[in-house]
Amino acid sequence: MAVAALKQRPVLKTFHATVNVTRMEQWCVEAQSAEHARELLASGAGYRCEIGECINIEVPRVEQQAFAVRFSAMNTRRVIEAAIRAAQDLLWQNAPPMHYVADDATVARLRDLVRSAAVQAALLQSSDTFLTFVLRAVEVVVADQSQTDREMIGRLWDVLDEPHLNQALGIPQNSRISYGPYPRRR
Repeated sequence: MAVAALKQRPVLKTFHATVNVTRMEQWCVEAQSAEHARELLASGAGYRCEIGECINIEVPRVEQQAFAVRFSAMNTRRVIEAAIRAAQDLLWQNAPPMHYVADDATVARLRDLVRSAAVQAALLQSSDTFLTFVLRAVEVVVADQSQTDREMIGRLWDVLDEPHLNQALGIPQNSRISYGPYPRRR
C-alpha cells in the first residue's frame, strides 16, 4: 500500500484538437407541407428542438500548445459563472434608477468581458451547459454591430434576467427588489 502511494503519477500535457462531431438532432420548422419544411431546413431555417447523441467523431489533427493557465472542468465553470455575474452587474449599473454608466460604456465593457482571454479559453474548453449557452448568447448579442447600444442592452436583459439563470447561479428569486424596478423592456 505504501509503495503504491509513493508511485508518481505520469505528467499530463494539454493537447488541442480540431474535432468534427456528427450528431443526429431533432429540428423544428413551421411550414405549409413536409416538402416545404424539407426545403426550409435545407436552407438553414428552423431551430434545434433536442440535441441528439453523437454518432461520429473525427479528429483530423492534434496539437500541443502551451497556455499560461490550465483550465480544468471546475475552473471553466467558475470562469463562466463569474463572467455571467459580472455581465449582470454591468447591466444593473446601467439600469434606472442607478444609470451611472452610459450605454456605450456598458456595451464596451461587456465586449471586453466576453472577449477576454480567460472567458474565451473557458468557452472553448467547457461542455455545453446552461451557463455556457447563456454566456455564448451574451457574446452573440454584443458582437451584433447592426443594433444600437440601447437595443443591445434590451436584448442582454432578455438573456441575463431570467429566473432559471438566477436559480442556476443561486440568486434568490426576489433579489431584484434590492436593486430597484425592472428596466424598460422593448
